Amino acid sequence: MKRIIGVLTALLSGLLVAAAFAPPASAAVRTWSTPVAYPYPGNWHCTERNTSTYSVDVCLINSHNGVEPVYKAVMIVWNHRSTGFQMSGAVINMWAQPSPSTQVRDDACYDSGLSGGYRAACYGTAITLSALCDKKRDATTATANGAVNIPAVASSRIAVESPRVTVNC
Repeated sequence: MKRIIGVLTALLSGLLVAAAFAPPASAAVRTWSTPVAYPYPGNWHCTERNTSTYSVDVCLINSHNGVEPVYKAVMIVWNHRSTGFQMSGAVINMWAQPSPSTQVRDDACYDSGLSGGYRAACYGTAITLSALCDKKRDATTATANGAVNIPAVASSRIAVESPRVTVNC
C-alpha cells in the first residue's frame, strides 16, 4: 500500500511540475517562419524597434476574408549580428480598445535560435471583426503587442506595440 501511495505521489508531483512549465491553455503556440519581404505591405501597421544588433517589429495586419475584415498580429525579429542568438518567452497578442483594453488573442512563439544575418516571423491567430466585437463590444481600435527575451543583445525583455488600427464594432 505504501508503495502505491509513493508511486501516485511521484506521478502527481511530475504532473504538477509539467503543468507549471507548460504554456497557458488559452495560448496557441506558434512556430517561427520566414517573413514577407521588407518594406512591409501597406495593410501591415507596424512599429519597428531597431538597434545595431537586432530589430523587433510588431505589426497588426488588416485584411479581408470576402465577408468581413480580418486582423492578425505578427512579430518579426532581425539578427543584425554575425553570430546567432537565442530567443525565448516570445508572445504575440492582440488587444482591443478603448480602456480598459481587452485581450482578444493570446499566442506564444516557440523558443528558438536565430542565425546571424537572418530574420524570423511569428504570426498570431487571426480574428474576424465579428469575433473581435464579441469579445469587446465597444471596440474602436486594436493593437498587436509582442515581447521576446534575447539575452545576448538585451538585458531586459523587448516589448513592442503596433500602431492602433480602427475596428469600429
